[in-house]
Amino acid sequence: MSRGNGGRFGSGVRSTSSGGAEGQGSAGGIWTLSEQASLKASGLWPKVYSAPTGGNTTQTVGSYTYRIFTSSGTFNPGLSGSGGVSSVDVFLVGGGSGGTASGGGGGYTTTVSNISVTQRDYSVEVGAGGIKFTSGNYSRFDSNDSYRANGGSGSNGGSGGGSYGGGYSGGAGGSNGSNGSNDGGGRNQGTGIGQGTTTYEFGSSSSGRTVLYSGGGGGGSSPAPGNNGGAGGGGAGGYGNATNGTVNTGGGGGGVYSYQTTDNAGVGGSGIVIVRYTTPV
Repeated sequence: MSRGNGGRFGSGVRSTSSGGAEGQGSAGGIWTLSEQASLKASGLWPKVYSAPTGGNTTQTVGSYTYRIFTSSGTFNPGLSGSGGVSSVDVFLVGGGSGGTASGGGGGYTTTVSNISVTQRDYSVEVGAGGIKFTSGNYSRFDSNDSYRANGGSGSNGGSGGGSYGGGYSGGAGGSNGSNGSNDGGGRNQGTGIGQGTTTYEFGSSSSGRTVLYSGGGGGGSSPAPGNNGGAGGGGAGGYGNATNGTVNTGGGGGGVYSYQTTDNAGVGGSGIVIVRYTTPV
């Protein structure tokens, strides 16, 4: 590139273009270094990202890279052919429901495969868990409801919450998409319904990261003890106190013994969003 015209670089008519998506623009013509710096500071200079960006944690397992969002943020796939990617899989878990007398339902899970992506920012929303009597919030990718996992609702969810026990032990929370359990007397007193499909990450218990999510909360009881939350982050039920669902698992909150005294019912665990792609070579 030639130097001239008072320290300007380039030649021809000056112009900038975003190209319709961040990272795909271009700048033509003659620009001084100070002009470039000013445009960059104001966000008007075209941005170019070669490699994918985003996520609270990045992990490589086998041939895949995982970008793990434990809080809301943005994902940019970079420029395909220059270190970026053109297709991703997304796994989402909604926030777990808060407990009542029954355990809260775990957040629903969703896997979406082979999403075509271009070099721009994609929004990632991670759903919060619900407090007592409150449903969890959804998790979503790219503000698109086709790429969304709803939060647990009451005792229903990805895995169901355990039944309120009354004079029997409370029911255990469900796991891996199952319903919660009835109480120790075999009664269904608010037993939650699970989604009926696996809640393992990307639907696999045998490859990749093999992490289980969305355990249902255990049911509370009086005076017998409550019961355990389901595997995948469900909180335990109790007589006077219950356990919260585990953060970033979408686990349901544990239940406590009475609908009138649920101040100590467990809070649902927050959800998670994971973006997976074949590691560029």
